Amino acid sequence: MTTIDAKPTSPRKVELHGLLGSFTVPNPAKRIRVHFFSTLASNRAEDTGSAELLRELMPMRERVSPSQLKDLNALLQRDLNDARVAHELVPYLMGESRSGVAFFPAILAALIPKGFIVGRNEAYPKPQLDESGHSTSFGNCWTITNHTTNDGVTLPLGLLTIYPNRTDIIVLDGQHRANAFRFVCGVFPEAKSVYSAFYQQVQPPTIFEADLPVTVIWFSGDNQHAEVRPALISRNLFVDVNTTAQRVSTSRRILLDDRHVTALVTRFFLSEVAKEVSFEPANFSLLHSGFDVDSDLVTKVGHVFTLTNPELLEYGVSWMLLGSRHYNARPVVRVSKEHKRKQTGEFAEIIDSEDFTCNDVRILSRSGSVVIGNIELIPVFEQIYKAVLHPVLYGLFDRFCFFRTHYKASEVVSAWVTTASTIVRDVWEHVFCGGEGLYYSLTYYHDGQGQRKAGGVANNLLKGIEEIEQKLCDERASLFESSSDSQSDHVARINKAFSSARTKAFQVGMIMALDEWKKDSTFIAAYEDYLDRLNAVAPDQWVVILVEIRGQLLSTGVDPKSWPMYQNLILRIIQDDDEPYFDQSQFLLSPDGIIFRERVSDKFRSWIDNEDIVETLLHYSRVPVDLQRKWGQDAKRAVDELFAQAGLKGLDANPVAEAKKVVTGAVEKYNNA
Repeated sequence: MTTIDAKPTSPRKVELHGLLGSFTVPNPAKRIRVHFFSTLASNRAEDTGSAELLRELMPMRERVSPSQLKDLNALLQRDLNDARVAHELVPYLMGESRSGVAFFPAILAALIPKGFIVGRNEAYPKPQLDESGHSTSFGNCWTITNHTTNDGVTLPLGLLTIYPNRTDIIVLDGQHRANAFRFVCGVFPEAKSVYSAFYQQVQPPTIFEADLPVTVIWFSGDNQHAEVRPALISRNLFVDVNTTAQRVSTSRRILLDDRHVTALVTRFFLSEVAKEVSFEPANFSLLHSGFDVDSDLVTKVGHVFTLTNPELLEYGVSWMLLGSRHYNARPVVRVSKEHKRKQTGEFAEIIDSEDFTCNDVRILSRSGSVVIGNIELIPVFEQIYKAVLHPVLYGLFDRFCFFRTHYKASEVVSAWVTTASTIVRDVWEHVFCGGEGLYYSLTYYHDGQGQRKAGGVANNLLKGIEEIEQKLCDERASLFESSSDSQSDHVARINKAFSSARTKAFQVGMIMALDEWKKDSTFIAAYEDYLDRLNAVAPDQWVVILVEIRGQLLSTGVDPKSWPMYQNLILRIIQDDDEPYFDQSQFLLSPDGIIFRERVSDKFRSWIDNEDIVETLLHYSRVPVDLQRKWGQDAKRAVDELFAQAGLKGLDANPVAEAKKVVTGAVEKYNNA
């Protein structure tokens, strides 16, 4: 095997021979031509274009540091799962498959001028044909030269010359395959980095001579006025080519989606966070956003610093923009006209602009998905979002007093890390502030089949993760009054409160409550008062709400039926005496009344279990009045005491009369069982 130096001097150019072609769609409104070039990367000879190409098929983390993540476009393909590379793909390449035969299909990579992946607004180079008519240059970034026959006939063969100091070669599909190949060829420079934990017990072969198929693409407009947006095109191609490959998480698909309006708003939100605060611990930032989570909510939300993630955010945004929690969750046979009217009406009410209206979106007839009609209007839509929604969304996460304790604790941890061990500092920089999903790769490595292969470095990194997460939990708990003699019980209770706050139920309920609170006003006009009312409840009182009250009110935070329950709880918390949402007239519909109802019902069920009922039907008069009175009084007293712990006055209600209503309903239910 010819081992290539992993850190060579940057070549002035990469020259590749291969097969040329192009791909377009017939739609004249979308005449962006995709040029493709089929070639190979190889370790067979060091001073060749194919060897240089192999070096350039590097993961995004080698091109973009976390400090450069000022735009979510730089997120594209940043989350390399080293556990999968080291313990699935490398062994496969080394002949450990059942047949002993291995082959990788072509890697798909795009040529993009430097600057695009970090969000610099530069013009994409347009093709310039030279005088011979056989060579086309794309600025000073790359050039393609067609071969011809002796008779001057142009062949679909040619020479692609890439200038790596001006061009990034971004892998759109196959980054795991590319890096497995690079590892066995000795050009994967992770030996002295935090990523070495995954490769510690994996040795590359002494002899490995192979060629890796690579398809390189770039773009051009079919006319001089066509604007090429490589980040947009690359995101769409990434989603398309991965549709039938290993499943991409919902959060990742949302961030790469340039079609659905709620996905766009979610990305706009996180892009603004990236630009303004990056990984700053003292405010809501990428550190707390779960933007790099690699799984769906059914698996996990994120690490302990995470307060939300794109999947949670998009559910909330769907309520804000469309007034529906399931606008695109499940396909339906037909979407009603009333459903369409409600969704577009809600959208028009919020996005009130001459430049972008509800006429610029459309609802797909079968799924009900609300999509943008013309992707050229995405920048316009983004500017409107920044003006009318971003202050609201960011304010809810950044200024909510309960969340502020989390940021304060995060800031303490960030300062502590600078004095901690090297392992802890590396884990903080790469795992929590790296923006590449390394946390999820490591926990997969530990929890999955890689556990039996974990070496010393991996175990040290996992211990560093555990140490940082425990430090955050301890510091956060110290900001709250303890209601337990046990420190571990106190920390567990605070952790439970934050787990409740980062559920879909709470975050959607918080936005639903704001939607109800604003009434005929706008979000941006109403959210300051809404936040003031939320923050009038102290963080310690929010713990009671999110643990004790939530525990008696909600059995689960996942069931969509529970979302209005959180909405009603928040409205109950912030209501005023002049215009209450819940009073004596609808006591049993209030959060207080729901807990009251369950307590009285429990007493009734206990009574019925101990009675010798022989009648075919139970008559209400059979239930002793004095017991009903006691059940109602005891339940009302317990509910008032519970809400008093959260600084809330109990609702006025006649406990005896309300208990009678509950028992009457319980008797009817018993008879119909």
